[in-house]
Amino acid sequence: MTNAGLYSLHRFSQTRAASLVDVSALCRAVVAFADEEGATLNALGSIGATVGEALDDMVFGSRCADGVAGSLTVDAHRELTHLAVAVIYEGRGFERPPDTSGLGPGMPVIRSLDAMSSYAPGDGSGDSGVIVLMAFVLN
Repeated sequence: MTNAGLYSLHRFSQTRAASLVDVSALCRAVVAFADEEGATLNALGSIGATVGEALDDMVFGSRCADGVAGSLTVDAHRELTHLAVAVIYEGRGFERPPDTSGLGPGMPVIRSLDAMSSYAPGDGSGDSGVIVLMAFVLN
């Protein structure tokens, strides 16, 4: 196989309202993209579960802050051996659920299922959203 076969110019990006109804649609869409990029069944399960946890935490956190939903975006692309995914909440406020460390209760699940993950406030202040970056081995 040549190196050209290991890279993809395809990109995935989808934005929806920060609601639990839209979490499922975003998960299905990014899993379908990963499937097109050659992810194994095991990787597809990890991608769906992990992206779902991040989105759920973001929806819950947005409701804790001010009750007004912002938007959720999932961006993904294939790199040499893995799928890079960014899950982004953009809204007026975000509050970590009480008695949790990190983004929310789903972060331990996220860390156990992806190759690496990190999160940060959208603009560094914690008042305008959150970004979770993840990488998944495809095979």
